[in-house]
Amino acid sequence: MLEHVRKLDYQRLSLLTHEFQEINCWTGAKEEMKCAVMVDQPVTIPSNSGLFIPINIPEASHLTDCGLIETKSLEYFPEIHIIPGIVDLNQGKLYINAINTGNEEFTFHKRQTISYAYCDSSPNEEIILACQTTDKIIDLPEHLHDLLERSSKFLDDEQKGKLKQILTKYHTVFSKTPEDIGRTNLAQHKINTGTAFPIRQPARRLPFGKREIEKVEIAKMKERGIIEPSNSPWASNIVLVTKRDGKVRFCVDYRKLNDVTMKDAYPIPRVDDCLDSLAGSMV
Repeated sequence: MLEHVRKLDYQRLSLLTHEFQEINCWTGAKEEMKCAVMVDQPVTIPSNSGLFIPINIPEASHLTDCGLIETKSLEYFPEIHIIPGIVDLNQGKLYINAINTGNEEFTFHKRQTISYAYCDSSPNEEIILACQTTDKIIDLPEHLHDLLERSSKFLDDEQKGKLKQILTKYHTVFSKTPEDIGRTNLAQHKINTGTAFPIRQPARRLPFGKREIEKVEIAKMKERGIIEPSNSPWASNIVLVTKRDGKVRFCVDYRKLNDVTMKDAYPIPRVDDCLDSLAGSMV
């Protein structure tokens, strides 16, 4: 085999034949080739904003036609998040999406490594030459059947069919179980209390019959990731409200906190405009 090789390039992991044909080599049959993704030119991303960053992958020749950009947060600036995606390495210009969730702008410098691109480097990988879409309709998930029946009580068959299509299309926005609660780290909520001193309410005594319920509900919310332990000068009492079906609603008494909260001002819509926009609608 070596008699047909003109040159071995260990840095680029390639060989050149006597016919000047370059062949990429792999260090292992199932090893993933991982290449650094660098900023192509200086870019400043404002606070609470997202931008497409021009990038360069110096070792892109080790990858296939497409490279998968992995998600990454900068260690020295954790508010910067690199959004994962796929880039076509045959294009002239390459871009990836970055989001700044912090309150300060951030500047990417040229040749700064911000992520990594990789692909399956197996020489026996299967290449899909064509993709054909079908009109197959996904069945309505089981947990939405009851919602469809209750919502279509006064609808005809055509309207019920349209409602079913909408519920099927957006089925991922509905919780499957009480434990199925969505969360995000892309936004952070802040309560503006101005110059008010922290309010720490003294603990109230709960009836003996509800103390065990309190422990169970707190344990459930902690397990689902809704709450977490904290050490704060602010404290508000909980209120356990019994609903009509006998279940308990876990509430927090934030009335004193609301008294010192700086309210957001926004224009109040006109009632007649709201009613006009509902013309022809049914409930």
